[in-house]
Amino acid sequence: MKCEGKRIGLASAPLTYRNDGHHIIAAPSVDYSDCRSCRGSGWLYETADDGYESVRPCAWGIILASVRLVEQAKMPGAYASASINDFRGYKNALAPAGNWLRANPSQGGLWLYGGVGIGKTHLAVALAKAAAIRGVGPIWVDGPGLFQSARNSFGNSDDPLANAANAQLLIIDDIDKIRSTEWVDEQIWLLLKTRCERNLATIVTANVRASEWCSRMTFGQPLLSRIRQNWSAVCLPGTDRRLEVGDGRVAVHDA
Repeated sequence: MKCEGKRIGLASAPLTYRNDGHHIIAAPSVDYSDCRSCRGSGWLYETADDGYESVRPCAWGIILASVRLVEQAKMPGAYASASINDFRGYKNALAPAGNWLRANPSQGGLWLYGGVGIGKTHLAVALAKAAAIRGVGPIWVDGPGLFQSARNSFGNSDDPLANAANAQLLIIDDIDKIRSTEWVDEQIWLLLKTRCERNLATIVTANVRASEWCSRMTFGQPLLSRIRQNWSAVCLPGTDRRLEVGDGRVAVHDA
C-alpha cells in the first residue's frame, strides 16, 4: 500500500469524528501505517540530483497531523458530525466562506452572523475541520468563557488571551454575548487589532452584523475599520432549527 499521491479533500476528508463528551475527537478512517513509501512515518525522504536530501509529508502524514490539530482545537463535541456538505443549499450565502477556505485559511477572517439556531456554530466547526485538513491549526473559544478564563488566570503562567492572540486560526463563538466592561473592551480591541495587523485567521459567530456589535464597543470604530479591511461577512438565512431537531444539533441541510 502507498499513501503517496492520495488527494485529501476539504469537504470529506479521510477522518472520522466523535464526541468524547466534551470535545471533538478525530481518527483516521483509512490506515496507511504500512505504506511502503513512508514506512508509516508520514514523511517521504527524497534525494535530488545534487545529492541534497529533502523531506515532505505524504497523505498519511497529513492525516495524522490533521488528527492532532482537530483534537488540539477543543471544538464542542455536540458538533462532531458538522460538515461543509451540510450547507450545500446555501451556495450563494456561503460564497465568501468558500473563497476564504480555498484561498488561504491561515489568513483573513469571517464574521458569521444571523438569527438564533440557524447554524453559525455548525458552520464554524465545519470550516475549522476543513482548515485542519489544510494544515491550519484552529483554536476554539467561547466568547464569554474566554474572558472568564482570563480573569481566573491572573497571576498564572497560562494566559488564555495570549494563546488566543497567537492561534493560527482563532474561532470565537458568540462574540456578541461578551458583557462589555472597560477592561473587556480594551482586551477585545487588543486581541482583534493584533490579529488583524498580523493577518492571522479569525472566525467569529454573532447574532448581529459587525457594525452593530462594534457600535457598542469603546474602540468600535477603529475596530470595525480593521474588520472590514481584513474579513468577509457571511449572513446565514433561515429560522431556528434547534426547534426542529430532537438532539439539539442544527440540521442545516433541511433548509
